[in-house]
Amino acid sequence: MDDYKENNGLEPVPEEENVSAGEAPAAEETENTIQPEEIQETENGEEEGILITPQDDTAEEPVPGEEMCILCGEKPADKSFGENYDLCADCRKSLIKSPMRFSGFLAILMLFVAGVWGLLFAANQANTLMGVLEGDEYAAENRLYTAISSYSASGNIGWKTAKRMINAYNDSGYLSGINSTVTTYFYDASSLEEGDTLTFAEKAGKADLNAPWNKDVKKIYTDYNDAMAAYQKYYAFIAEYDEQLYYGSIKAEDIPYDEVNAKYEAAMNDAEADIDRAFVRYCQYYLAYMCNKELSVQHGYLAEVAEIAPECGWLYLTPLTEMNVMLGNYEEALEGCDALEAANADDLYGEYYRAQAYRRQGNYTEALEKCEDMIADYDNSQFYYAFYEAAITAFLMGDYDKALEYSEACYGGGTSGVYLNEQTVNFHALVCKKLGDEEGYKAVVEFLKGYEMEISPTVEQYLNGEVTAEEIFNEREVAFE
Repeated sequence: MDDYKENNGLEPVPEEENVSAGEAPAAEETENTIQPEEIQETENGEEEGILITPQDDTAEEPVPGEEMCILCGEKPADKSFGENYDLCADCRKSLIKSPMRFSGFLAILMLFVAGVWGLLFAANQANTLMGVLEGDEYAAENRLYTAISSYSASGNIGWKTAKRMINAYNDSGYLSGINSTVTTYFYDASSLEEGDTLTFAEKAGKADLNAPWNKDVKKIYTDYNDAMAAYQKYYAFIAEYDEQLYYGSIKAEDIPYDEVNAKYEAAMNDAEADIDRAFVRYCQYYLAYMCNKELSVQHGYLAEVAEIAPECGWLYLTPLTEMNVMLGNYEEALEGCDALEAANADDLYGEYYRAQAYRRQGNYTEALEKCEDMIADYDNSQFYYAFYEAAITAFLMGDYDKALEYSEACYGGGTSGVYLNEQTVNFHALVCKKLGDEEGYKAVVEFLKGYEMEISPTVEQYLNGEVTAEEIFNEREVAFE
């Protein structure tokens, strides 16, 4: 168009007449628009003139400075719908009357679904990140059970975080989660038969267990499975007796202790790997426990486990520490408490056995403080043993009301107690008698009758002055016989 104007002597529009933004359209849109195809030529090719075709006089001429419709560009926007409304009245009506095509609806629906999915994905990723960060914080504080719980609740945490979770399982002694975590986040091509390969789907999102940077996970995984294989191999000697004893179909004296123990001694001679030898001795300890052998016999087998496999604290440390408390080996017991607390701050058995050691040595104030610290965190830990230990310690201190408070928490009327067994029920009967609560005492008697049991003779022996509280709780292995 510019070339045409220059060739035909047309002058450009003076600058002061240029239309500014928001005003009427440029010259080609005015009333008498020049149509290039209407130029007539003579036979010799010269231009004869210009024909001007008038446009429809009925078209609405825009008012200078008025904002035009953003769709048609010909009519002013209808500002009666708002200052920022951008459509004219006709375009608005046409949009309202035009039905939406299915393809348009489908596109909007797809955009909506994509948006919702994006929000959900972002929220899920944020939750995962927060859970992982919390887990890392707990792990740094050596609160390994809480760290594992945070990791587990975080969804797909990825293989790098899974390595930290596996370490937490291993260090805490809570080994049951190792296998499932490894198989979820790692693949092991070395375990395949010759000629077999893993599919892409089997590898997707997983790391190679045999990669050099995953050798720590590989070792934990291998050690765990070796330990479980050894356990299953040697526990098989007593599995049937253990089940029958659990269901009451046999008694401890029905188990052929000498015969089974001889099998273990033979297995010990044949075992080569330390983990096998450790589990032979561990199963011998458990056999002695099932048959009610002396505590010193049980202790001897566990002490050997600690010598053979000191790295397997998860296997022996808790029961060995308890036995050292019961046997009066308080120095070894407190060393065991230190080891338990150092291994996992969430494992309250270290504090529990420390309280027992203090109590048995007559350090009642320190013992009760330990118990009450554990009770204060009961909503998180659910460590109900602390209530019974606190009740015993308070009783030994002569604070019978506090002893009743903690005893009632254990007993709970026989229905809602946090720790209900033969020992705690008899203790509650003893406290009721000591405080003159005959109704409470009779309720315990009736409760025991429902299980075809009677009050332990220890209760009457104490009330008759035949035995002291210190003898019952600080010197016996079992308080109520």
